[in-house]
Amino acid sequence: MICIGITGGIGSGKSVVAAIFSSMGIPCYLADDAAKSLYEKDAELRQTMKLAFGEHIFKNEILDRAALAQIVFNQPDKLQQLNHLVHPAIGRDFQTWKASQSAPIIAFESALLFQSEMGLDFDKSIAVTAPEDIRIARVCRRNNTSPEEVKSRMQHQWPQEEIAEKADFVLVNDNRQAILPQVLNILNQL
Repeated sequence: MICIGITGGIGSGKSVVAAIFSSMGIPCYLADDAAKSLYEKDAELRQTMKLAFGEHIFKNEILDRAALAQIVFNQPDKLQQLNHLVHPAIGRDFQTWKASQSAPIIAFESALLFQSEMGLDFDKSIAVTAPEDIRIARVCRRNNTSPEEVKSRMQHQWPQEEIAEKADFVLVNDNRQAILPQVLNILNQL
């Protein structure tokens, strides 16, 4: 089984690439979606998050993402603390998911593929890149947020040049170059 890591900064289009993989029958583990699920179903994670950030971040055992974001995106040490709690849980969940797969190729999509503490190894990695102005516009539309808020979140991520440097493959999602041929080109090289 070949395991591919898909990564990129906020608004780069890594979820689009994961969706293309899925449409081609390649199972994809989406780390952000998994984290949302783990916040609800992993009692140990929920408890450690309450201790770290306060009971108020959960309302009726449902994570108040806005309250958590207000804390972690304004205090870099709190963001690091959140990652220390969530990444190992995602790593364990991914290993369980991976063991249940039988496809010849699977994928793992995460913005923090290289800088996380999930302890995961991938056979190949793909960095999805896009110009900053396009990334900001995408996130503003998707999240109904301000450009300043998006830029603030971008500052907490590695520069996409650094991500691309670590990756085996780089996809350019600049609204000019078609993504599908780039994905097919990578798959043909595996």
